Amino acid sequence: MENTLLLLCTSPAFPLLHYVLDEGKYLLGRSSKCELVVNDVSVSRQHAEIVADADGVTLRDLSSRNGTFVSEQRIRSQRVRVGDALRFGKVTFTLANRADFGEKYDSEERTDSISVSGGTAPLRAFKRSLSPAKRRVLDLLADGLAEKEIAERLHLSPCTVHNHVGAIYQIFEVHSRAELLAKLLNGRR
Repeated sequence: MENTLLLLCTSPAFPLLHYVLDEGKYLLGRSSKCELVVNDVSVSRQHAEIVADADGVTLRDLSSRNGTFVSEQRIRSQRVRVGDALRFGKVTFTLANRADFGEKYDSEERTDSISVSGGTAPLRAFKRSLSPAKRRVLDLLADGLAEKEIAERLHLSPCTVHNHVGAIYQIFEVHSRAELLAKLLNGRR
């Protein structure tokens, strides 16, 4: 692929949601096990598969309940082009070239990794598996804020923040903030 692509959410409910599509295969869905998490009830747990390769992008519906659409036409599998409108359930995206947006959507260039289940995985892959809300909570956890402070800063319920923290611990395979911070620090070395 000559240019790295972006999947930009155009739904008002998710104004900051975007994903960088380097070459590879991505699962999009509501499940935290997907690489591209879209936390909306109209999106199935594993809704669609996106394959980005040197020739472009192929989109495949994974028998989702509410369908996958390209330019408002329901599809099973289809090649998509830059500028196409994609819809998963009720959540809409546009496929775009990252170069057209300058540095706004640049991803980390580091190849940090962290240990999980006896092996290592790129730190970027873990961050990518988090929803945007969980990423914001993770960033504030890493800055040393307490859950109550995070809730105030993000205008969320303390219970919601606590649930995000629990999910983050599960994804990073840790049981405490100290373990999480140690894993994050080791991953950056």
